[in-house]
Amino acid sequence: MGSWGTGPFDSDSAADLVDVVGAADSDGAVALVREALDRVAGGRGRHYGGEAVAAAALVAATCLG
Repeated sequence: MGSWGTGPFDSDSAADLVDVVGAADSDGAVALVREALDRVAGGRGRHYGGEAVAAAALVAATCLG
């Protein structure tokens, strides 16, 4: 059973992305975040919106320090 909520990390796919990004080295993490955003921005991943929101939240968190 999946989890869903209103926060950027409140879905299974978002949590999975965070786990994978957290386990990657810095270059790999950047690539994973970019792929998550590109997949949705390019219109190829309408089912990956939760991952894109989580990726954007990770970027925002690093910008805000």
